[in-house]
Amino acid sequence: MWAGRALKPIAKPVLDGFSKGVQAAQPLVKQGLDKFGSLVVNLTDQASKRLIDRTFTVRSLPEPLGLYTKRVLKRQLDDPRYHGFPYSFDNLILKTTPIMKPKGYRLYQYPGYALGDNKLNKGVYELGVRIDGVINHRVFRPNGS
Repeated sequence: MWAGRALKPIAKPVLDGFSKGVQAAQPLVKQGLDKFGSLVVNLTDQASKRLIDRTFTVRSLPEPLGLYTKRVLKRQLDDPRYHGFPYSFDNLILKTTPIMKPKGYRLYQYPGYALGDNKLNKGVYELGVRIDGVINHRVFRPNGS
């Protein structure tokens, strides 16, 4: 029956943009504006342990991760090389001792490697957490710069 037929690939983007992705994920994530006016996506409750990855498909996460600003999620899509590392890394990064900044801001850093230009780059994974617990900074810095 399938002999001689070319199969069409099924691995294609499901959604074609970040805003469409957020709109499609509305039933999966709980969103609201925080006191700073940032759109916050809640990934902590049982019904919303999913997020949109860089191919705009929806996948399950192994465990809840916390609150992220819309900017953090958008940067993951805009610059996947340095912002698109797996969210499961966040649990490990958040176990380090934070660098305390003014007004209760905490900067967490964890040394590691990331693939870039067909080689492994040594650097530092960073998470910034506001005093209200929302993650508003998430990046891999090559060479720890």
